[in-house]
Amino acid sequence: MSYPALGEILYVFEKSDEKKSLIDYPAQRVRKTIIDFAATMSNVGCEDLKLWTEEKIEYFLKETISYEENFETPNAKIHAFNAYKTLAAFLRFAAKKEYLSLSTAKIDDLLHGIEGDSYLSQPIEPFTPEEDVKKLTKYQDKTS
Repeated sequence: MSYPALGEILYVFEKSDEKKSLIDYPAQRVRKTIIDFAATMSNVGCEDLKLWTEEKIEYFLKETISYEENFETPNAKIHAFNAYKTLAAFLRFAAKKEYLSLSTAKIDDLLHGIEGDSYLSQPIEPFTPEEDVKKLTKYQDKTS
């Protein structure tokens, strides 16, 4: 069976409500985050989104967050937050459109489990680079 290519899926995602929820996130950053995540999944034998399992999504989503958080830059937590919100939006979209074999309820449960009471559960705010320093302080307070 032939599944849609990631490029085709991203084209549909660009017009979705889930993409619109990423208020003012730079399109190239959103695209790169999703492509990098899909490449990681592909490297472990999950070339098609239908092959993405709950366990692999959870593991590599947590790894992505950890990777972003561990950059030694003042805005590492913000990048982790943005990467998480981007991937969460994409996963919800992919489940809703049945590109994934997992249901939207299963994806929502998985994401809620990852978020817990952490800074990842905070709502998305418009992306404004000049506000990053203020946001960093807000997120650091929640993770300290």
